[in-house]
Amino acid sequence: MNVTFGVCADLHTEFIHDAPKRMEEFLNYCKRENVDFCVNLGDFCPPGELNAEHKKEIFSKIKSFNIPFYHVLGNHDMDENSKDNVLSFLEVNDAHTSFDFGGVHFVILDACHFRTGNGYESYDNGNYKYAHGDDVPFLPPSELEWLEKDLSAARYPAVVFSHQSLIESRSGIRNPEDFRNIIKKSPNGIIMAMCGHEHVDRAEFSDGVWYVCINSMSYYWAGENYQHETYGEKIEKLYPLLKMVFPYKDSVFAIVEVSDESVSIKGKQSEIVGALPEDMNFKKRGFSERISASIEDKILNLK
Repeated sequence: MNVTFGVCADLHTEFIHDAPKRMEEFLNYCKRENVDFCVNLGDFCPPGELNAEHKKEIFSKIKSFNIPFYHVLGNHDMDENSKDNVLSFLEVNDAHTSFDFGGVHFVILDACHFRTGNGYESYDNGNYKYAHGDDVPFLPPSELEWLEKDLSAARYPAVVFSHQSLIESRSGIRNPEDFRNIIKKSPNGIIMAMCGHEHVDRAEFSDGVWYVCINSMSYYWAGENYQHETYGEKIEKLYPLLKMVFPYKDSVFAIVEVSDESVSIKGKQSEIVGALPEDMNFKKRGFSERISASIEDKILNLK
């Protein structure tokens, strides 16, 4: 196995005032590192009139990049859009797909589904926000069936990309055991599952698989109870949700190199701008991880 890729997550063009600058920093860094491709892990740049010029600028930069750029769907991408609209906007044919590169089989999954009394529904114009917590998010049976067939036919060990975590976590999929049952049958195995969504930097090893969470490019969510001014009235009037986040000074992302022996993650380091979580006595129910505006360097051994 020999492949290098750039990975970013949770840019949130709708929320952050300098999204094009953050994307440009990522693309320039990936170009210097001579990556084979890039992947965005969701909550990226949904269609719509809000910040339309920023979105146009971001996609212009990506198209001029001339390196393959893959997209994973995130929950907020469908807050005010149908999934089909988002896919069309991103110029993506399928929400779940796979491809081979450098002796690795890469799989993109779509966990943006929720369970109903009649089966499963895709996220569509924010409908998932009204689902019961135990019913969202899910990998539906149809996608699990596709995944089993895809992995059975794969020629190489796999790396899986998703927006939500595929292992038990505070906001991961509600059927991780179904996912594990499938990957255990994979002839060539799974070496890593990589997600975004939680805006934290984390790596854990379980049943022979590394589960890696990639921090947000932009911020950690604080919420209405912790509103504070960071960039001044002029900017925050245009981007009102900035008052509810702990923004990162720089764009945060990682370069990942997969070899036969290990996965090397070279992360971008930054810092929180303005008030710090500890200064505001920030607390979040069910949250135990350290809030950090960085992705730490890691070597994940495969043997």
